[in-house]
Amino acid sequence: MDIGVVVWADDLKYISARLAIDNIARVHHRRGFKIKLLCLHGYELFKQTSAGRFGYEIIDCEPFFSDLEKKYVGIRRIFSHDTRGGFFFKNTMRWFVLNEFLTGKKLSVDGDIVINSGATDALERSRCDFYYPDSTCFVQISDDFMNSYTSIVDLLNTDAVAGLEHIKAVSRKHDIRHWGLSSINSTLDLDEEKIAAFAVHSAGLYRIPAGKRPELASPPFIAHAWGNPPLGRYLESEFHRFRDGVRYSFSNDTHYFSEYPLAFMHYQEQLHYVIGCHRLLRELTAHDDVYRNLLTKDKVYRFLNGELPDTKYPAFIRLLHDVSHNPDRTKVNHWDMRDIITECEQYGMGLLFSRERWHSPSMFAD
Repeated sequence: MDIGVVVWADDLKYISARLAIDNIARVHHRRGFKIKLLCLHGYELFKQTSAGRFGYEIIDCEPFFSDLEKKYVGIRRIFSHDTRGGFFFKNTMRWFVLNEFLTGKKLSVDGDIVINSGATDALERSRCDFYYPDSTCFVQISDDFMNSYTSIVDLLNTDAVAGLEHIKAVSRKHDIRHWGLSSINSTLDLDEEKIAAFAVHSAGLYRIPAGKRPELASPPFIAHAWGNPPLGRYLESEFHRFRDGVRYSFSNDTHYFSEYPLAFMHYQEQLHYVIGCHRLLRELTAHDDVYRNLLTKDKVYRFLNGELPDTKYPAFIRLLHDVSHNPDRTKVNHWDMRDIITECEQYGMGLLFSRERWHSPSMFAD
């Protein structure tokens, strides 16, 4: 299976600290995965990392991406409100990059994903042509998906109004609520996830025949579910066998939910912060009487479970973060992505994923 990660960067520090690419590459190398790193820009920066030494093939895709920028002027216009350096446009274009540079069976994974041992073997055994676990973070790409995706992107590029009306009409006719598709009213409501989700649902690709469903647990939101539904959207809808809670285990370098290996672990921002909170709490409540009273387990868990006021960077998170960086109180940065990935992928998440310790205890079985 040909595995690709689409990346871009302007800063080596960002690549090292936030993407933690060296740490992820080391884990993938240990598990025998060969990865193509498809660089939209920043190729020379990625060449300076150790990813190449760990089996990553680093490919300069900037000339191809430049052609896409010229072709898809209409899509760039739709996302002209994006203030994150063309994030939505780049992610919308990534499927064309992946389809161009991957061969055979193609698997796309986000840059902050660590693939679980045996995940690709399970996909191969299932004989499924397309795999989409409720998110574009981990997708086995098929020709049917690319045809459906290209069709809607080309329509939006040529005539944004007609493309939007088509998405609205089809989504409402078939009551496609996934990613809020049935409630889209303007192009400002669009993002790259919604466009991809529409391509999946309008072509009926989300229905994986029972005989081809891989024996994997792949719920991308399970690890950072906030409150209700306690098991996360995908887990509730697809894995009824987990309704009584998950039994997490880690053995032979593999994460399991009950008897099913996870396809991946997604170290995106929410999970990153939650793990950091747990790591800090574990240290402070064990060693510091002052902070044991301030950072009570109940208060931390109430926040993580969505019961305290929630903004993008809540004051309570800032408090924890400030404490974490106080050299008089703690010896490490508990939110360091590199440390989190190294620890969790070497020793597992048994210290977190349990009814006794996780902030939403109903996620896990007794």
